[in-house]
Amino acid sequence: MDKFDFIDSAVEAELRSRGVYASVTKGASMRPLFKTNRDVVFLKVPSDELKKYDVVLYKNGAGRYTLHRIVRVFPEGFIIRGDNTYAPERVPKDRIIGVLTDFNRRGKTHSVTDFGYRFYSKLWTFIYPARFLMYKALYLAYRVYKKIFKK
Repeated sequence: MDKFDFIDSAVEAELRSRGVYASVTKGASMRPLFKTNRDVVFLKVPSDELKKYDVVLYKNGAGRYTLHRIVRVFPEGFIIRGDNTYAPERVPKDRIIGVLTDFNRRGKTHSVTDFGYRFYSKLWTFIYPARFLMYKALYLAYRVYKKIFKK
């Protein structure tokens, strides 16, 4: 058993036995909401029907845990994307392991029911098309710059 197998089994065991799980965030896919090694997320086993804007923990195709936002709901699953990513993922319902309930940033706990969080979630998802176009424009500008000045 490698260290990831242990972590994987510990996450699922904690959710199964207690119904809740807390963890420090890793990675940049949910920036600007979560920053690596700064924020703590609190998750629970999903009991209600999941909906658009929920942040869920799921096992991706490689068997790794990922925390991303639901951007579209289908009868068989969800379209999910990180706040700082541009590639949507189709995730079946049976891969969802937990749903975000609260998070702690710099010593202050925030609930997903708070007005500020709900506003951020809806705004960040709404402006996605503009963010995507800006990302593509910057990427194209970088490639042009590299071709001209990095010979």
